[in-house]
Amino acid sequence: AFASREVGKPRRRGKGPTDMQRVVEALQSNDMLPAVIFSFARKQCESLAVQTVGSVRLAAASSAEAIELVYRQAVAQLSDEDQALPQVQRMLPLLKRGV
Repeated sequence: AFASREVGKPRRRGKGPTDMQRVVEALQSNDMLPAVIFSFARKQCESLAVQTVGSVRLAAASSAEAIELVYRQAVAQLSDEDQALPQVQRMLPLLKRGV
C-alpha cells in the first residue's frame, strides 16, 4: 500500500508525511490501533516517536490530564539528576499524544 522508493534515494525532508506517519495513518484509517511498532535501536525508536507526534493524536484529548498526572508521579520517583535527562523531559508530549 505504500509507494516504495529507489534504494539509496531518501525521501526529501519537508515534503509530505514521513514513512512512520504514513504507517500510523494507515493503521488508524483501517481501525487497527492500538498497535506496537518495534525498533531495535533506542535512538531510532525515539526519533520515530517524535516523527509521529506532529501528525497524529492517538490518545483522546480528555486523557491528557490523567496522563500528565501519572507521568509526574512516576518522574517524582526519580533522582533530580534523572528527572533532568532530556529523554525524560521529551516523554510527556509523546505520552499525551498516545505515542
